[in-house]
Amino acid sequence: MGLRIAFGFVVGWQTLYERLRIPDPYDGRREVASATVQMFEANPWKGFGLGTWTNVYPAYASKDFGVFINAAHNDWLQSGAEVGIPVLACLFLLFGASIFLVRKAPGALGVPIVFLHSLIDFPMQGRFLPAIVLLVLGIAVRSVLTKARHAPPFRAGKDVAPACVCARASKHELSIPPLAALVSAWAAKPQAA
Repeated sequence: MGLRIAFGFVVGWQTLYERLRIPDPYDGRREVASATVQMFEANPWKGFGLGTWTNVYPAYASKDFGVFINAAHNDWLQSGAEVGIPVLACLFLLFGASIFLVRKAPGALGVPIVFLHSLIDFPMQGRFLPAIVLLVLGIAVRSVLTKARHAPPFRAGKDVAPACVCARASKHELSIPPLAALVSAWAAKPQAA
């Protein structure tokens, strides 16, 4: 309820009232999403090229809305159609990493929320939000790695060196094997005092 009140203050009560009365809020977006999936299936590995969605979409559109459709209203689908599976896989990796990082850095909760919001809108196509999301993600990674590096040794019968603590925290608590290997290599390298 509180979210609806806050949303009403942001967009206006009339707009909120009209949006909540729509019987099928996904009407129109469903057809656009279906066309975008067809675009992805036509060229899954390379996509059609970054920024080409608006040019290619009319060829796959199943319905003419009588207006210019500027985006797929789903960043995940649009990214797949534009740049293909490799970049889409990187986005999934970032999303997965952000979920794991929230356990250790709760301040980064907004990052996976933006990725989830990207399922129904296109927030990552602006100039500033993608930069902020990646900045917060980078700060969270740095925070987690710094905490792991400077954590006190575990005492499970015998002392463990700080480099092992860092490698152990990276491998088991973050559950990101490539990152764990990098952290282990970095922690094992002698640091200048």
